[in-house]
Amino acid sequence: METLKRLEDIQKPDERNLYWVFMSTDKQVGLEDRYAAIASISVNSSAPEDVRSYFVTLQNLCVYAWFSYDLYALVVFLSYTLIEMALKLRLPLRRKGPDKRTLKPLLQEAINLKLISAKAFTHIKRMRQEQAHNLRMFRVT
Repeated sequence: METLKRLEDIQKPDERNLYWVFMSTDKQVGLEDRYAAIASISVNSSAPEDVRSYFVTLQNLCVYAWFSYDLYALVVFLSYTLIEMALKLRLPLRRKGPDKRTLKPLLQEAINLKLISAKAFTHIKRMRQEQAHNLRMFRVT
């Protein structure tokens, strides 16, 4: 169970982050490595300011997860809300009233309009398979 970190431990990395290593070198992944990876991801500058700002907030949260591993789950959840927000802005509601569309129908609409390709998400499956393979390798050694 997660607990509130003691004040003197706030700036120490969450020990679960210390298990990650680069498979090519066996070098431990450090905060600088994690920061560089997060900073290398960007949103197109033509995206609405609200989307870009939300994205940067998620990047910061992901950096802070170095110190509190449970924040990664929040990053994943908020990433979905960011995608939903961006799609609602890109695909305006065609009727009056509140916009109650959720992520799945928004993604389907974006695919139907050829704004995104259904194949665009196949890399996620490959990444998960590689992570599972790496975890198996990590446990064996």
